[in-house]
Amino acid sequence: MVAMLAGSAASIDRALQATEAALAANAQRLVALDLLQQDLHSPAVIVDFRETLIRQTATLSSVISLSILDSQGHWTISSRFRIIPVIPANPRRPIWNAALHTPPSRSFVFGPGAPSAIDMKSFGVGRSARAADGRILGGALAFLSTDDIKRSFQAIDTEGGTVIASNPDGETLFALPSDTARIPAWARTRWNEERSEGGNSFEISDPEGHGWLVAVAASRDSPLVFTSIKSVDSVFESRRQFATTVFLSTAIALIATVTLFALWVRQQCLTHRKTLIAAAARERLISNLSLDPSTKLYNRAGLEKQLVQRDSVARPRALLMIGIDRFQEIAHALGNSTADQILSEVASRLGESAGPRCLAAHLGAGEFCVAQYDEDPEYLARKLLWTLSQPHRSTGRDLLFGVSVGISGGVQDLQAAQQEASAAMVRARAAGLGNLRWFDPALDRQIQDSMLIEQELRAAIGTDALYMDYQPILALETNRIAGFEALMRWKSASRGVVPPDVFIPIAESAGILLPVARMVRRSPLQAAAAWPQDIFVSINCPAYEFKDSSLPQRIRDQLRTTGVSAERCCIEVTESALLENDEIVLGVMRELKDIGIRLALDDFGTGHASLSYLRTFPFDRIKIDRSFIQGMNSDTTAAAIVNATLTLSRHMRLEVIAEGVETHEQLQRLKELGCDYAQGYLISRPLGEKDIQTFLGDFSAEPRPVADTPDEMKLVALQR
Repeated sequence: MVAMLAGSAASIDRALQATEAALAANAQRLVALDLLQQDLHSPAVIVDFRETLIRQTATLSSVISLSILDSQGHWTISSRFRIIPVIPANPRRPIWNAALHTPPSRSFVFGPGAPSAIDMKSFGVGRSARAADGRILGGALAFLSTDDIKRSFQAIDTEGGTVIASNPDGETLFALPSDTARIPAWARTRWNEERSEGGNSFEISDPEGHGWLVAVAASRDSPLVFTSIKSVDSVFESRRQFATTVFLSTAIALIATVTLFALWVRQQCLTHRKTLIAAAARERLISNLSLDPSTKLYNRAGLEKQLVQRDSVARPRALLMIGIDRFQEIAHALGNSTADQILSEVASRLGESAGPRCLAAHLGAGEFCVAQYDEDPEYLARKLLWTLSQPHRSTGRDLLFGVSVGISGGVQDLQAAQQEASAAMVRARAAGLGNLRWFDPALDRQIQDSMLIEQELRAAIGTDALYMDYQPILALETNRIAGFEALMRWKSASRGVVPPDVFIPIAESAGILLPVARMVRRSPLQAAAAWPQDIFVSINCPAYEFKDSSLPQRIRDQLRTTGVSAERCCIEVTESALLENDEIVLGVMRELKDIGIRLALDDFGTGHASLSYLRTFPFDRIKIDRSFIQGMNSDTTAAAIVNATLTLSRHMRLEVIAEGVETHEQLQRLKELGCDYAQGYLISRPLGEKDIQTFLGDFSAEPRPVADTPDEMKLVALQR
């Protein structure tokens, strides 16, 4: 019975792995919607999301429906219902409470039962979705047919015992022969011990002294626990009856004794065989938890386990990280089923090329790893590049795509080697399709450091570690402070103050440069609310925000909340935003202008199309890049560009802000040319919010230079 229990449990766990993969994908989509500021309740999002759920449900066995909860735990989208039925309120909200208290990396089960609108006996599996700052974004749910799952246990002869499927807390989801069965309280302590260790069988006595045989099949990676409970008396009843028969038969005839002895030997052989089958089934169950279901290769946990086991015999000569170039784009364009076929064929080719002595694993997202023991690592890498770049025909068409390989040699520490091989793979991919690179400490430490910075930055979002400093902007005609530019700063617990030119590009490339109001606890508009009414605040917006039609409304809401007038708000636009989509960006900018917000073109003169942008987009100001201001007094070309920019701006009725002003000569020259504003270390370094009022009270119209020597000038440029 233990063997059949383990086999049935393994079958169900394989089905659940596919279901959990779908839940993880849907939870990740909730995170993507949040990053893009898209409303889950909008009709377009609901229709698109529901179509995805319907397709997923069709491919998942035993799944009745897939559903989505919003950030308040309300049932929002279902593959089964176009219009969500009204469900009676449950003040305990067990499903939502489970989502709140389960880490997003793990699934939870709930049941038995389901929303009353689902007219089938079912239990559910769920996974929560959380933003980088820890906010709950919602949850993805799957309802599974209890009757379908029970069929996996039909081969089990309960023989007077009970089979129970439960969650890790012991709550019964379904049971055979009756769903009313529960795990007895007197067996709970021992049951919990065996469950936490991955499952086993044990004997235990109840309070009345009766013996029971309990078998547990569990996995740390599965949300289900399978238990069989059977009376010891019933287990050995047949043996006692058999012994009585032998005793009586011996008195009748010797031939009967011999026959019964042969039967007894057969019975012992069958018992031994069942024990071996149970052990093998348990080993298969444990093995399945170490395999990736889409490729049948080891997953990350399985690879680490195999490397540890082999470490006493030999260590790998090298670790190869193989990445399918642009795999996510391929998956989005061709669909998940095609992507799965590609992964399966890549895994097959990988196994054939690497050979039996190597360990191959699929780590997810189109990335594979090979621990190499025999061949020369570079020879193997080039063989893999050639093999994997051949046309893939498993999808019914010829598909060509490149792969990149990173190699880490002299493996001493597995985790470090994986990081090194990953960094080398990133560098290989940057060099162009179909390249390989060895790990080079001089080149790849920076990539590794960037990966670590990205992880630390994700944790800093929305905390006091990210904050705003404000650099004063001087009106040259009145010699008064006219505004402040808001500049994001990051003080890392392990790195100290990280320069913006280090973490801002990393945040942009990783897609975690969110709207300023979400990155920091106090937004620039909240700070500006305490300033004098004639002082404006200038805010830099990431390029992607100008592709979001909700930007004007979000800024309008922030202005209303803080009480800051729109005329005091200026948004700085980088040229990268204008390159994305002229029509969408232009529409967003016009809406901002209608609100009364001013727009400034940042770093004017450094792009290839700055003049055409002035004609196309409704700017109020331009900011001359600091490189021209720095060279204005020594470089005739830089001086000519500054002069021409100021002349052009007067004809177009645009205000001009000169960045990077650091000497009196630069300031005086800008005044003579008729520049409107100046910004730089000559006026002031960026200030903390608490220092602004004091600065305004003490500011002198004759600022002193802060950088008089080449070393100080270099320091100024770095701190900017």
